[in-house]
Amino acid sequence: MDFGFLTLPILAFVSLFSFAVISEDTEVIITEFSVPSSIEATGYTSDVVTNRIGGAYQLITHKARTAKSQRPFGQSNQQTFVKSLVKRYNTEELVNAAREDLGMISFTIGGSIIAASDGTWLVRVNVRRPERPTEVRFLSGSPDKPEELFFRVGLEVTEAVDPYVVASYHYETALDVGSDDFSKTRTAILRAYPRVAQKNHHWLHNLWGLTLLREGRPSESIEEFKKALQIKNDFPLSIHNWGLALIEMEQYEEAIRKFRNVISIDKEGHRTIRALSQWAYAETLLDRTGRSEILFKKALSIDPTDALLHYIWGKAYEYRGQLEAAAEQYRLATLYDPTRTTYSDDLKRVAGYSSETMPTLH
Repeated sequence: MDFGFLTLPILAFVSLFSFAVISEDTEVIITEFSVPSSIEATGYTSDVVTNRIGGAYQLITHKARTAKSQRPFGQSNQQTFVKSLVKRYNTEELVNAAREDLGMISFTIGGSIIAASDGTWLVRVNVRRPERPTEVRFLSGSPDKPEELFFRVGLEVTEAVDPYVVASYHYETALDVGSDDFSKTRTAILRAYPRVAQKNHHWLHNLWGLTLLREGRPSESIEEFKKALQIKNDFPLSIHNWGLALIEMEQYEEAIRKFRNVISIDKEGHRTIRALSQWAYAETLLDRTGRSEILFKKALSIDPTDALLHYIWGKAYEYRGQLEAAAEQYRLATLYDPTRTTYSDDLKRVAGYSSETMPTLH
């Protein structure tokens, strides 16, 4: 059954009645969670609960900042009108054919919530994939903290779909608050290894290497990046991160060679701006200011709103002792990514702001 150009519209139509998130190779449909009347009376109806869980899944995958692109369809996190098209309109054949046409790994998530005898809420999560047994997961939590419970359910759903994303989420949220505690990231990586196909373990080695790098262990991190490249020898993230480790080891020329390698294999340009930025920073550390500025401006021409570009540029200006210019770049980094406290902290430090005197950014 081939729908050709109708495939994506069909899946978009599905999302009008359920919570759908579609990536390059994965489609997730979150159908209604059944809720007893005693819990619905608190305002957490089936529609609300389903939306909270779907919203948590979408938020986690977004905050994970993975390289896997997504095409979200349907309900936003603020909307609560969520229905199951497959169940109510009997379009299962239509939807399954659309999935098959895209060659997607398809997940259908559903379940139920009950009030246990001790007063806690118990959530049952059913994870279904074609031609596989249903995977069942249970979570419980206090009815006094329902949003916390539904977010944990969102994490479980994310782990069932792609456990690497959970590890990346923990890593990125640690960076957001400026933490050097990556214990949650490591736990998630270890849980992911048996669930992720061997051919995709380069993602896990790369992330493990990043945690080591953040902990000031660059030589150990390089060993993990090498393991990733043994699996996928043109994996640009690990080549790039190897370059970062070399900068930490003050091997700047070698680092530049890594960043140039990334640019040479980055046919679609997704990694070029970051590689140019780090190359420019390495040039600054070699006191080649003119070359550094040329590279920063080249990166800026690709995307003037890239927060990390501005942050690295700020570091370069600070290294040169140009504190006003550094503060301006930190301001732009904070403007374009206000979730990263490192950016705002460095802005306050260089510009002499306190939390009370920090200006509104615009």
